[in-house]
Amino acid sequence: MDIKKLITDYRFWFILFLIASILCVFVFIINNNRASYDFLSPYVSYIDKKDLLVNFKPLENKLINKYKKNNDVLVSMYFEYLPTGANFSLNKDEKIWPASLIKIPFSMVVMKKIEKGLLDMDQLLIIKDEFKDDDYGSLYLQPSGSRFSVENLLRETLINSDNTAYLTLINKVSNKEVEEVFDHLGLNEEFIHMMKTFEEEGASDISITAKRYSVFFRSLYNSTYLSPYYSNLFLNILNGAECNFLCSSIPSEINVSHKFGVHDEKMISASSGVFYLPGRPYLLTVFIRNNNNLSEKKIQGIFDDISKSIFDYVYYAR
Repeated sequence: MDIKKLITDYRFWFILFLIASILCVFVFIINNNRASYDFLSPYVSYIDKKDLLVNFKPLENKLINKYKKNNDVLVSMYFEYLPTGANFSLNKDEKIWPASLIKIPFSMVVMKKIEKGLLDMDQLLIIKDEFKDDDYGSLYLQPSGSRFSVENLLRETLINSDNTAYLTLINKVSNKEVEEVFDHLGLNEEFIHMMKTFEEEGASDISITAKRYSVFFRSLYNSTYLSPYYSNLFLNILNGAECNFLCSSIPSEINVSHKFGVHDEKMISASSGVFYLPGRPYLLTVFIRNNNNLSEKKIQGIFDDISKSIFDYVYYAR
């Protein structure tokens, strides 16, 4: 085919013009068929009416009756139905150590530096002795001086919760940069307390309620701190993580952008994420403190019960 002849042929340009015109008319028709209401949420024209759920009181009552006064475990939970913002909490004032879920805001700071061009995904960082931590992950087994890209370290941090990868990354962020993300999300008190306890005790107290913690995932979902491209990239990485705790009782085809955390000494199991039920996405955070040395199987059973109860209610609600 003679490309030069093609692009000088008037028929080529006529067909191209015709296609562009049809697309413009199509877009115009769609936009004009969507009613515009000056005093309503812009989403009402884009979300199916049946998916605008607001009544979760039966679900809330069911979970409160089961777990609000359970002597074996302390459950701090927050649920939010993202299309309407309807939400409820369980033990909303109970602050619990979120274990490795704290890696989320620090990783958001790293991603922000990538967005600003202050770090690069392909940039190599050195694994040093002082960053090695064998509590979680396997990167500590690598020889000191080994180099890994920022992207690999982020994936190890978010997918495998690798402590060595995490410590290597946060060595590249300042307290001021961390403060910015907490300040952006209205978590100033949590940041001040975290820094104060670190200065006084050498280890930060990062206890937080499930509701307050959920702000991080809401920010990622709504792209308030990171740009849409980098928020989407962040959540896409989390979608590749094994969904511990909250996923075994729901259909495997449901996408979940999720982070889990475990702290054996404090007997904490934690999980938070966005569940992309088609047309009905929701955010769920569950912190469990094991007060009575229950088996891992029983703790998993609590996660299963909460997650399945929420999924079934959202899925079948009419």
